Amino acid sequence: MTLRFRKSIAVMPGVRLNLGKRGLSVRIGTRGFGHTIGTSGRRTTIGLPGSGVSFTKVHRRVPQSVAARSYDAPAAPDTRQEQHHAGNQKAEIKPGRDRRESTPIGSKVRYAQNRHRPVGQWVQTTLAESVVGVHHRKPMAIAFARAAREAEAKGLIYGVELEHRPDNPHDPNAIAVIGIAERKGWFKRTVDRWHIGYLDREIAAEIVSDLVAQGIPVAAELYSIYEGVDSYLDFKVIVLAPPGNSTKARQRKAGQA
Repeated sequence: MTLRFRKSIAVMPGVRLNLGKRGLSVRIGTRGFGHTIGTSGRRTTIGLPGSGVSFTKVHRRVPQSVAARSYDAPAAPDTRQEQHHAGNQKAEIKPGRDRRESTPIGSKVRYAQNRHRPVGQWVQTTLAESVVGVHHRKPMAIAFARAAREAEAKGLIYGVELEHRPDNPHDPNAIAVIGIAERKGWFKRTVDRWHIGYLDREIAAEIVSDLVAQGIPVAAELYSIYEGVDSYLDFKVIVLAPPGNSTKARQRKAGQA
């Protein structure tokens, strides 16, 4: 049974104080129009009273204390990742300065390198590979990158999960990469998820053939997030498998087949 708590107090005409399980908020406005300010951010609601029709816009709050580590760009960038249609990882980020840290948005920075692994015994079964198709999921990619940076600064859990998508119309071996990040509320912690892209087609085919098709579970860890100039985002992940299925072990099995 879920315990719910909500209390609304009229402070003065047009102003109400709301107390709930997730925190405190203040609503200013009348029927049909209102602006709410709370611990989870701000939102504006416009509606037609009695019609059931309304529109809500969420103004997301940006945390101000997130540290990031800056790195110089590699001397020889990986042109395969930036030029190949499957490896083009560009994502739009609004220009300006990120209020969470002193690094201007669009500068070269690498973060989310705590490499949280899922519970259990795992070994590395691939190298650190770039997630492909990120440019098709720009909002998701940006949201996860920001959430991962915030979780890293606050000591919370973040990482990636893998989902085999055999019903994918373009590739039955498709393996989706899902970004996850823990958020800490007033009373509990929640985990949000974002579909940020897929494993490279050739790597996915190997993983499905060598492991998934054999009933062997797979997982992944986030190696790093690189944010470069011109709104470039590169998510690197490492595929994991149970002991006995390392990269070299898979190669030996493939050679013996």
